[in-house]
Amino acid sequence: SSCLHPKAITHHSRAPAISKMPCDRIDSRGWTSCLVVVVFLSGKVFFAAAESWRSNLRIFVYNLPKAFNDDLVQRTEEAARAKGSVCDYMQTPCSETGMVPKFAGARQFGGEVVILRKIRASGLVVDDPGLADIFVVPYFAAAECVLGGHHWRCINSVLIQELFAHLKYYGQLTRHRHLFLGTADIHSLPLLIQAQPLLLSLGARWLGHPGHIVVPPMVAEADLQPGAFINCTAVVENRDILLWVAGTPNNLVRMMLFNNIIDVSQGRGAGTLPPGEKGRIIVHVAGRDVQQQKGPPPPAQMVREMTHAQLCPVPPAENSNAGTKRLFDVVLAGCLPIVIAFPTHWGSEVSWWRFNGAPIEWSLPFPNVIDWRRLVIEVPVEALEDSQSVGFLKAALAVPEEIRRAKREYLMEVRQLLLYDFSASAGRDAFSLVMEEIYSAVQLLGVGPRAYVCDMHMRSFKERDFPDQWDHGANGRQKEWGHTWTEVSVLPVALWRSGKSEVHERGMKDGGVRGTRVQQYKTTKDFSTEDGTRFLLRELVIIKSSSHTQDIETLMTSPFAFCRLIHQSHACHDYMVQYGTFTSLFLCNLQMNPDSPERFDRPWALCRLLPPTVPRSPVTLSSAIGEVERPLEFELVTYLCNISNGVDGDVEDLSSTWGRAWAKVKAETTANPMPRNSQLSIVGYEACALADAPSGGAMAGGKQDDDRGKAKTKRDDGITKLFFQHMLGLIHSAQHGSSGLPDVIMLMPATLSALSSTEWRNPFAMQPWHLLKVAASTMLGPGRLELAGDSERDSRWLVLVASEPADDDEKDGCAQYTNYFNSKCPLPLEFAAMTPILIAFPRAVLLSLRLEEWELAASFPLDTSKLLLTLLHRTVDPGRVFVHQWR
Repeated sequence: SSCLHPKAITHHSRAPAISKMPCDRIDSRGWTSCLVVVVFLSGKVFFAAAESWRSNLRIFVYNLPKAFNDDLVQRTEEAARAKGSVCDYMQTPCSETGMVPKFAGARQFGGEVVILRKIRASGLVVDDPGLADIFVVPYFAAAECVLGGHHWRCINSVLIQELFAHLKYYGQLTRHRHLFLGTADIHSLPLLIQAQPLLLSLGARWLGHPGHIVVPPMVAEADLQPGAFINCTAVVENRDILLWVAGTPNNLVRMMLFNNIIDVSQGRGAGTLPPGEKGRIIVHVAGRDVQQQKGPPPPAQMVREMTHAQLCPVPPAENSNAGTKRLFDVVLAGCLPIVIAFPTHWGSEVSWWRFNGAPIEWSLPFPNVIDWRRLVIEVPVEALEDSQSVGFLKAALAVPEEIRRAKREYLMEVRQLLLYDFSASAGRDAFSLVMEEIYSAVQLLGVGPRAYVCDMHMRSFKERDFPDQWDHGANGRQKEWGHTWTEVSVLPVALWRSGKSEVHERGMKDGGVRGTRVQQYKTTKDFSTEDGTRFLLRELVIIKSSSHTQDIETLMTSPFAFCRLIHQSHACHDYMVQYGTFTSLFLCNLQMNPDSPERFDRPWALCRLLPPTVPRSPVTLSSAIGEVERPLEFELVTYLCNISNGVDGDVEDLSSTWGRAWAKVKAETTANPMPRNSQLSIVGYEACALADAPSGGAMAGGKQDDDRGKAKTKRDDGITKLFFQHMLGLIHSAQHGSSGLPDVIMLMPATLSALSSTEWRNPFAMQPWHLLKVAASTMLGPGRLELAGDSERDSRWLVLVASEPADDDEKDGCAQYTNYFNSKCPLPLEFAAMTPILIAFPRAVLLSLRLEEWELAASFPLDTSKLLLTLLHRTVDPGRVFVHQWR
């Protein structure tokens, strides 16, 4: 008998209905020339519009090398077969007849393979990118991450650094229409993939980001596919297993649940079934060690058992998404899931993962179509504490049979929508709903100017040991993650929401709601010396916002902004500690209690805008020859401390030094005539309040107030990030076709740069004018560099004035590069022992820098000048690095 009901799916929730956007042209302000009006109507209207993707969506699929897709499928299949697999990798339905270490669980990440195959067979693919609504990037990120060990951030990825070089249509104006495939846990994908506005993953998504589409995990078991599944749910008596559960007890909640069910199955303590409940109880307890996964039967056997089970507990796993694979297994097998409901500050205030975990609607696919709470039995987490009366099962089995029957009927209604149909059937399945969400997301993401906001959420982690008597083979440790959503979320400013808008009062401390704070560097001093050197002092100002509308208006003034939630509450994990023969449980209920002294601070959003670019000098007319000549423009970027007064003399010294160096190189250079004039602009950032500014005024003569410095350290970014953000402003200007870029950029990074007429403390007792002289002689030496020609002909060179590390605590730029960019560090070994004091490079290097890399570097706390050097060095022409090492 068929397991599918003929009823139409009921759309239960409110979701945005969007008018069709017939064009995506950009005017001079960056706005699309078509207005998209977003209103909130019923889900029926929304998905009636979304269903039109079959007739309105046009798709361009990049022709990437096979290493990005087909080869990954082949490598995964070969590795699995070497471990005893009998299945191909997502080519046909298949059930493993044996437990295949590592790869049995990894099959859930194969959705990207089926989705790409169905896109290519959809009839919507076009060869002309000019006709495309979306650009599909056929890189199987999840497959590469699984092959590399499925680590946090996929740090073993080798393809990610090559990927963007193949995406010739990717840029600031089109990134929101580039669809990336990564059907694994979102935090297990490379950060460069997490940062894309349009992405398929297993979630969770931050604030319900419309372009971060949560998709179902892949369930490829043959017995669960359309045409093979037999519905035994209509007659409960045909299901002779009352309760079925399998898993690894790798956290306290799972441990308590498993012990609860085992006690009932063995009749221990108060473990008895209520009258009228009949059937077997099957518990498969799995354990992991380094080499193998032991305990549960093969997937094929578990599927057969699930299809004969009435109730299937689905305890939370390490991640909100990792636990959903078992949820989908039991739903597709027709077994009614039992989940544990946790209170959370976020969204709908119900999480199936942890206290303060991601809410249901951020964690599960298609929340506008499927009413998830309608197809499960929810047991409050507090019931687990009621061990004397076997509270978990008592609460679950207390649900009347008529309610269970209604839930089973709804489960069978939506079952087909959670399964990728391997066949060529035109029926509505999980792929159909994925495409509907893509279609809607592309229209939403196209609203407004191409200005973006990056939300950053660093993910904390700790491990705890289980007491010996509680360890059922879970390797003796409990992993505790701070959250399960993406660490970096980029979306258009028009769609941005402050995270504080999704936080509820439960457990919050008293106090008024704080609005968004926006940091922006303003030019507070701008003057020129007699020699023509221009100096701009920039100081950080705070713009306080009192409304969401004001937030958006402020953020729109920058092409890119960085935001983070201050006092963001993290997930709370129950845990246990052993004291001799006693074991104490520490439960999060106490912290969530409104009367608890351990309540959370009220969160608020802190954002920073990109600094503005320096206005370039006007073109001058040479009266002698009647030709227009533009001076060669140099831009020196440094940071300052408490010198808003008295800086004039220092700038005069620098200007004089630069003038002498320029005159010398003009006199010595004959092979490559230089322009008659040069223009030096010095941009100084007041940085005393920043996180890595040493207290006590180490960068200037005046004493910095220690308390003021400490207070600022808690919420301000570090000094090196100034250079990343300044560079990103220049890169965005280049992406928008600006001609006002400097010819040469000079950066004085880390704690070795400052301007001050008083004592300037550094390991070399070298005044700034002396450093500039060294840089000029290294950079402008005769026959050394091509500075006069058209920027298109300039070579990509780099000048480095460096020292040995000032102390043993110098951060490792290569280690940070690997951790954040998933690739072997490109910095040569000879640079490992150098600390950059000054880095200079021409516009040609600036124009070749990758926007997506610098946005990521400017978003995260990557406060090391070596990383700055690493990102620049990788774009320099071979043999064009000139080093002056200061000893």
